[in-house]
Amino acid sequence: DGTLSIIDTADNTVDSTVKVGHSPSGLGIVGTDMYISRFQDNLMSILDTGTGTLRTAFAAPTVTTSAASSVTQTAATLNGSFSSTGGEDGTARGFEYGTTTSYGTTVSETGIYRSADSFTASLSSLTCGTTYHFRSFVANSTGTGTSSDDTFSTSACASSGGGGGGGGGGGWVYNPPVTVPDVVTTQPAPTKEVIPDVPGKVLGEPVQNPATVSVKTLIAVKGNLSVGAKGQAVLELQKYLNANGFIVAKTGAGSPGKETNFFGKATKAALIKFQEAHAKEILAPTKLKKGTGTFGPATKAYIMSH
Repeated sequence: DGTLSIIDTADNTVDSTVKVGHSPSGLGIVGTDMYISRFQDNLMSILDTGTGTLRTAFAAPTVTTSAASSVTQTAATLNGSFSSTGGEDGTARGFEYGTTTSYGTTVSETGIYRSADSFTASLSSLTCGTTYHFRSFVANSTGTGTSSDDTFSTSACASSGGGGGGGGGGGWVYNPPVTVPDVVTTQPAPTKEVIPDVPGKVLGEPVQNPATVSVKTLIAVKGNLSVGAKGQAVLELQKYLNANGFIVAKTGAGSPGKETNFFGKATKAALIKFQEAHAKEILAPTKLKKGTGTFGPATKAYIMSH
């Protein structure tokens, strides 16, 4: 018979002492039916001869890490697992990480972990272009098991561009400015009109035109025609007014056969007379009592229907 001393290897002190005795199958603890069977993976297995089973003393969990995943400039996912619980339930698990092997930051969760399992942690607000160290851990009431150190590097920081382009500025796409040419609108040379009721005021030389009125051109005009307007539609309006007895001018510019493409005061005056002569169809629908002298939708609609 002898004494079995259990040593705490952390401080080399004797934790407890039990009596043991010889038996056919090994060392037996006196007064029991249990025998020390083996030491393996930091666990002491004890054979219960009554049941024929091994009873294992508790230990810290066995933990490993896998490569970090989903790594971006500012985020990453850490992956860990434990292959052994150490004989009792785990109560906490997580990761330590930082830019050195001193780590400095811990992310963890608590619970009851009764079987070996894998676990993860999502990190954010990391620094781009930086190498980080990390390790996983699982704790139970006996102690904390940690994995070996592992590393990952966040993606390179984005370039601010410049420096002559440099192949796109390190990921940035350079779009050169688009030059939009000036749009030059060429206005027709102003034609002029003699205003009969203003003696001596000449706006220009009269334009000779055929007497045939192009109503199609007149009604196709977009928007309104008023004083200052120019173009073929004005010419057709003057011809229409002259042809229907609302004379723009008796002689000279604007007179029958000498209509112009400039909308002046004489054209306005003739158009007012035309609108008031057909007030029921042109003015009444818009609740007007006097002609406006503007060639608009109501006047156009009347010409289209007559």
